[in-house]
Amino acid sequence: MIKDGEVRSKCSYCNGDVCGSSKSGTTIMKNHLLRCKEYPPNINKSQTFLKFLKSEQTHASVDDDLVAEKRSKLEVWKFKQDETRKALAKMIIMDELPFRFVEREGFQYFMSVAQPNFIFPTCWTMARDCYQAYLEEKKNIKSFFSKCSSRISLTTNTWTSCQNLNYMCLTAHFIDHDWNLHKKIMNFCQISGHSGR
Repeated sequence: MIKDGEVRSKCSYCNGDVCGSSKSGTTIMKNHLLRCKEYPPNINKSQTFLKFLKSEQTHASVDDDLVAEKRSKLEVWKFKQDETRKALAKMIIMDELPFRFVEREGFQYFMSVAQPNFIFPTCWTMARDCYQAYLEEKKNIKSFFSKCSSRISLTTNTWTSCQNLNYMCLTAHFIDHDWNLHKKIMNFCQISGHSGR
């Protein structure tokens, strides 16, 4: 571009006016990129990777026939310690694993190969993370029920554990706005005894 009778260059990231034409070499643009706030490496200096999102099955019309095809999408990914710990807490809860699972040699070996940057939490930290996940889920459920207009069905179930302890569980069943059936445990407590009658 020409400005005030002088040939100028324009930055592709910030659209800023950079003095000097393309004929004068790349040093001027290189120096500008070191200061440019829109240049991607200046925005995020931590290393990122590309990952495929889960493929979504779509249907395309080929010669008036619907054909199923899978499309994957690329996105930028970088390691985040906090999110990885939240995912680990979710795994402990979903798979009913002991908190000491994070201190087992096999798991630590696997993670050191899969993600060497992961800092291993202690079993006490894992217990706190699981409790924090419970508090967040409780908050989300309360928020959902305050806006929910569908009916909620409550059921109870009692059983005796292998340690000969009796438990009772209160479960809510409901359908959301997208017609998906949900089952959420509302309360779980130890009781003195129960009968199958």
